[in-house]
Amino acid sequence: MKTKTLYLTGALLVLFGLIIGGVGLAMVDFNLSRLSNDAIRLKKTFQTSEAFNTISIEGLNQSIKILPSSDDQIHLSWYESSSAVYALKNEEGNLSLRQQVKPFLGFRIEIPTPAYDITLALPSGFSGLIDCKISNGSISAERVGAGSLRASSMNGSVVLNALKTSGPIQVYSSNGSIQAIQTETQSVMTLETRNGSILLEKAAVGKELNCRSSNGRIEGSIAGTAQDFTIESHSANGSNSLEGITGHGEKKLVANSSNGAIDLRFSQ
Repeated sequence: MKTKTLYLTGALLVLFGLIIGGVGLAMVDFNLSRLSNDAIRLKKTFQTSEAFNTISIEGLNQSIKILPSSDDQIHLSWYESSSAVYALKNEEGNLSLRQQVKPFLGFRIEIPTPAYDITLALPSGFSGLIDCKISNGSISAERVGAGSLRASSMNGSVVLNALKTSGPIQVYSSNGSIQAIQTETQSVMTLETRNGSILLEKAAVGKELNCRSSNGRIEGSIAGTAQDFTIESHSANGSNSLEGITGHGEKKLVANSSNGAIDLRFSQ
């Protein structure tokens, strides 16, 4: 009986190994030479002077960098390999770049790949929505303007440096920090992170600033005075520099932290 059990266990392990090997071969179209060349990537580029309502980017194991363009065109660049392929679509005023996950036997299998940057360069005067979503990577936007921004990162940070928008800024990060450095919106800025901190440096809003952190600190500076804001703030298991300050300003500040301190101050 024990011998039969051992034989059965061995057969199952061999079968499992064959399945895993088959999955790997299928991902490279059963071309053995591609198994050793997957780290070799081909750079892809796209540029246009067309105006877009929305530019959306979605990827895996990459980082997204948003920078100012050197001319009056939009420039988008990314890297592809046998296991990292992207679909670029330009339709009805919307531009999208999304990484495609190759299905195998009806399942969507995500294979870790070497990290390469996806770069978006925007001309001055861009007034559309930037919508970025990344898994296992970071997002950064530096010295650019836009109509609005929506950014979501899992297992990575989000850094906004001198970003200016007329519309809302919405940022979410899981297992990563959020930084808003001299970032300004005429509307609402919402920053939310789980298992990460939030850092502000002269963050400026026209209407409302919402900061929420779970298992992380909220700290830094906000443009203006405390009298500019109506303040709601609570910190569980941490100190709170805004405790007892309510204000009666036209703008709204909400800062809530769980298992982390709140240390916010005003620039004036």
